[in-house]
Amino acid sequence: MANTTGNQGQNYYDIENRFFYGLRRNDDGEVYLSKVDQTKKGESVQIATGNISGTSFTDFEVGQNFFEGRDIFHELVFDDLKYEQFKWDNRDIFFYVDDDGYFSIKINEKHVYDDNASPDGE
Repeated sequence: MANTTGNQGQNYYDIENRFFYGLRRNDDGEVYLSKVDQTKKGESVQIATGNISGTSFTDFEVGQNFFEGRDIFHELVFDDLKYEQFKWDNRDIFFYVDDDGYFSIKINEKHVYDDNASPDGE
């Protein structure tokens, strides 16, 4: 039997916690949601901002959800995190605002965003 490396014959749809969803808010209060599919070549996400301080987040683990990015006074808890909350999921979720103004989701369905969608906010 030969030793091989790489992803030959791997079924990507069986990857645990395939999708990363990161939620953050900018200084103007605009909310941004980033989504990364681990099976797509070239997709990545930057978790840390590079602002290392006494309140750095050191417990990052792939697949581990995190929802404690703001305290009870709505202040950031960790200076170095780009996302205040993040979640891992097996489902392909599309978040959007519907025609009636409601925040909605589609699961494992594509959604076409209109031209009025916000920029990525990077």
